[in-house]
Amino acid sequence: MAIDFLEIRDKSRAVVGIMDTAKSVIWNILYYGVGDFEIYAPFTPETAALLTVGNYVTRQNERNIGIIERINVTYNETDGRMIVATGQFGKALLSRRLIYNLNGNSITPIESSGNLEGAVRALVTANIIASADAARNVDFIELGEVAGLYAVIVDKDGDETQKQTSFSNLQEYTDAILQEAKAGAYMEFDRVTLKMRYTVYEGADRSANNTA
Repeated sequence: MAIDFLEIRDKSRAVVGIMDTAKSVIWNILYYGVGDFEIYAPFTPETAALLTVGNYVTRQNERNIGIIERINVTYNETDGRMIVATGQFGKALLSRRLIYNLNGNSITPIESSGNLEGAVRALVTANIIASADAARNVDFIELGEVAGLYAVIVDKDGDETQKQTSFSNLQEYTDAILQEAKAGAYMEFDRVTLKMRYTVYEGADRSANNTA
């Protein structure tokens, strides 16, 4: 089966090259969690220059954007020298932040209650988009459109409650809250603005290992 081309993007997410020589591409989309990818391509000076840690990968007609996190070079008699690039999709950026609220010189827990979608969007906003500590903000992350989920935050008995947390992993905690309502979230890449939009959604779990 033919491999569709990959767009390789630099740290500003601008396209720096097109790759159509990959021998295989695994694009592992998950309903819950982050999802990951693997690119297996012949090693050449061109592919080595494009597939570097910190660069991004996108595909046509695909909302996810991959972050290259690891590079490995292999050799076997059948394929020769190959380069293997692996990483996770854009939502992994949330895992680089811990949830906390800076109140003056004190750290206080963050409380979440009420509408579940609104709560996770508020957590993302407060910890990576518009944090009181500007050094924590990522200027190319923004919120996507509101999905309109009606679910509220509940306890183990299904009763509406308030959750409180400090120093939880932002990605893991928000995903856990969403999973309680069988909802998910992804980081959609905008090809015009080159930004990523955190978007909550609810639908059928169609997680798949998409191998081309």
